Amino acid sequence: MSLWQISASICYYTVFAAMPFFRDAFGLSRFTVGFVVTALTIGYAVWLLPLGALVDRFGERRLLVVGLIGLSAGAATVAGAPTYALLLAAAFFLGPMYATAIPGTNKAVYDNIAAGRQNPPTAFDSSRRSTSQQCGSDSDCGLLSNNR
Repeated sequence: MSLWQISASICYYTVFAAMPFFRDAFGLSRFTVGFVVTALTIGYAVWLLPLGALVDRFGERRLLVVGLIGLSAGAATVAGAPTYALLLAAAFFLGPMYATAIPGTNKAVYDNIAAGRQNPPTAFDSSRRSTSQQCGSDSDCGLLSNNR
Protein backbone atom coordinates (compact mmCIF):
# COMPACT_ATOMS: atom_id res chain seq x y z
CA MET A 1 0.00 0.00 0.00
CA SER A 2 2.79 2.44 0.78
CA LEU A 3 4.33 2.15 -2.67
CA TRP A 4 0.93 2.57 -4.31
CA GLN A 5 0.16 5.69 -2.27
CA ILE A 6 3.59 7.16 -2.98
CA SER A 7 3.19 6.52 -6.71
CA ALA A 8 -0.31 8.01 -6.75
CA SER A 9 0.76 11.07 -4.79
CA ILE A 10 3.74 11.71 -7.06
CA CYS A 11 1.48 11.64 -10.14
CA TYR A 12 -1.06 14.00 -8.54
CA TYR A 13 1.10 16.46 -6.62
CA THR A 14 3.67 16.88 -9.39
CA VAL A 15 1.05 18.91 -11.25
CA PHE A 16 1.20 21.54 -8.49
CA ALA A 17 4.98 21.66 -8.67
CA ALA A 18 4.84 22.01 -12.46
CA MET A 19 2.70 25.17 -12.46
CA PRO A 20 5.62 27.50 -13.30
CA PHE A 21 6.44 25.32 -16.30
CA PHE A 22 2.83 25.45 -17.47
CA ARG A 23 2.92 29.24 -17.15
CA ASP A 24 5.98 29.38 -19.40
CA ALA A 25 4.85 26.73 -21.90
CA PHE A 26 1.36 28.14 -22.43
CA GLY A 27 1.96 31.80 -21.58
CA LEU A 28 -0.52 31.61 -18.70
CA SER A 29 -1.25 34.38 -16.26
CA ARG A 30 -1.43 33.76 -12.54
CA PHE A 31 -5.21 33.79 -12.90
CA THR A 32 -5.35 31.14 -15.64
CA VAL A 33 -2.94 28.89 -13.74
CA GLY A 34 -5.65 28.80 -11.08
CA PHE A 35 -7.97 27.06 -13.54
CA VAL A 36 -5.51 24.16 -13.78
CA VAL A 37 -5.51 23.84 -9.98
CA THR A 38 -9.30 24.13 -9.98
CA ALA A 39 -9.74 21.45 -12.66
CA LEU A 40 -7.45 19.07 -10.78
CA THR A 41 -9.08 19.70 -7.41
CA ILE A 42 -12.67 19.59 -8.68
CA GLY A 43 -11.99 16.35 -10.52
CA TYR A 44 -10.73 14.90 -7.25
CA ALA A 45 -13.46 16.34 -5.02
CA VAL A 46 -16.40 15.41 -7.24
CA TRP A 47 -15.34 11.79 -7.54
CA LEU A 48 -13.97 11.11 -4.04
CA LEU A 49 -17.21 9.94 -2.41
CA PRO A 50 -18.61 8.00 -5.40
CA LEU A 51 -15.29 6.20 -5.80
CA GLY A 52 -15.33 5.38 -2.08
CA ALA A 53 -18.69 3.71 -2.61
CA LEU A 54 -17.26 1.75 -5.54
CA VAL A 55 -14.33 0.63 -3.39
CA ASP A 56 -16.81 -0.63 -0.81
CA ARG A 57 -18.82 -2.44 -3.47
CA PHE A 58 -16.07 -3.95 -5.67
CA GLY A 59 -13.05 -3.99 -3.36
CA GLU A 60 -9.96 -1.87 -3.19
CA ARG A 61 -7.73 -4.02 -5.39
CA ARG A 62 -9.73 -3.45 -8.58
CA LEU A 63 -10.16 0.27 -8.02
CA LEU A 64 -6.53 0.79 -7.06
CA VAL A 65 -5.32 -0.95 -10.22
CA VAL A 66 -7.68 1.08 -12.41
CA GLY A 67 -6.68 4.23 -10.55
CA LEU A 68 -2.95 3.65 -10.96
CA ILE A 69 -3.31 2.95 -14.69
CA GLY A 70 -5.45 6.09 -14.99
CA LEU A 71 -2.94 8.12 -12.98
CA SER A 72 -0.10 7.12 -15.26
CA ALA A 73 -2.14 7.94 -18.36
CA GLY A 74 -3.32 11.23 -16.84
CA ALA A 75 0.16 12.27 -15.73
CA ALA A 76 1.57 11.50 -19.16
CA THR A 77 -1.23 13.50 -20.80
CA VAL A 78 -0.67 16.45 -18.45
CA ALA A 79 3.07 16.35 -19.17
CA GLY A 80 2.60 16.19 -22.92
CA ALA A 81 -0.45 18.40 -23.33
CA PRO A 82 0.05 20.48 -26.50
CA THR A 83 -2.74 22.96 -25.68
CA TYR A 84 -4.12 24.67 -22.62
CA ALA A 85 -7.54 23.07 -23.19
CA LEU A 86 -6.02 19.58 -23.19
CA LEU A 87 -4.03 20.48 -20.07
CA LEU A 88 -7.28 21.41 -18.30
CA ALA A 89 -9.00 18.22 -19.44
CA ALA A 90 -6.03 16.06 -18.42
CA ALA A 91 -5.87 17.76 -15.00
CA PHE A 92 -9.58 17.15 -14.49
CA PHE A 93 -9.12 13.48 -15.48
CA LEU A 94 -6.16 13.10 -13.12
CA GLY A 95 -8.27 14.18 -10.13
CA PRO A 96 -10.68 11.20 -10.12
CA MET A 97 -7.82 8.79 -10.74
CA TYR A 98 -6.11 10.09 -7.60
CA ALA A 99 -9.43 9.92 -5.76
CA THR A 100 -9.21 6.12 -5.94
CA ALA A 101 -6.12 6.30 -3.72
CA ILE A 102 -7.69 7.66 -0.57
CA PRO A 103 -10.62 5.30 0.01
CA GLY A 104 -8.76 2.37 -1.52
CA THR A 105 -5.62 2.61 0.58
CA ASN A 106 -7.57 3.55 3.71
CA LYS A 107 -9.79 0.48 3.32
CA ALA A 108 -6.83 -1.79 2.62
CA VAL A 109 -5.06 -0.60 5.76
CA TYR A 110 -8.24 -0.72 7.87
CA ASP A 111 -9.07 -4.25 6.73
CA ASN A 112 -5.63 -5.45 7.84
CA ILE A 113 -6.04 -4.22 11.43
CA ALA A 114 -7.32 -6.68 14.01
CA ALA A 115 -11.05 -6.25 14.67
CA GLY A 116 -10.63 -5.11 18.28
CA ARG A 117 -8.09 -2.42 17.34
CA GLN A 118 -10.05 -0.66 14.57
CA ASN A 119 -11.43 2.83 15.09
CA PRO A 120 -14.29 4.33 13.07
CA PRO A 121 -13.13 6.42 10.09
CA THR A 122 -14.10 10.09 9.91
CA ALA A 123 -13.72 10.90 6.18
CA PHE A 124 -12.88 14.53 6.98
CA ASP A 125 -9.18 14.05 6.39
CA SER A 126 -9.82 12.62 2.92
CA SER A 127 -11.92 15.49 1.66
CA ARG A 128 -9.98 18.54 2.82
CA ARG A 129 -7.32 20.30 0.83
CA SER A 130 -3.85 19.58 2.11
CA THR A 131 -1.56 22.30 3.38
CA SER A 132 1.06 21.49 0.74
CA GLN A 133 -1.51 21.92 -2.04
CA GLN A 134 -2.65 25.22 -0.60
CA CYS A 135 0.89 26.55 -0.19
CA GLY A 136 1.84 25.38 -3.68
CA SER A 137 -1.07 27.11 -5.36
CA ASP A 138 -0.81 30.24 -3.19
CA SER A 139 2.89 30.70 -3.86
CA ASP A 140 2.37 30.27 -7.59
CA CYS A 141 -0.38 32.86 -7.53
CA GLY A 142 1.93 35.29 -5.76
CA LEU A 143 0.11 35.27 -2.42
CA LEU A 144 3.11 34.03 -0.47
CA SER A 145 5.85 35.47 -2.62
CA ASN A 146 6.35 38.98 -3.94
CA ASN A 147 9.07 38.19 -6.46
CA ARG A 148 6.77 37.52 -9.42
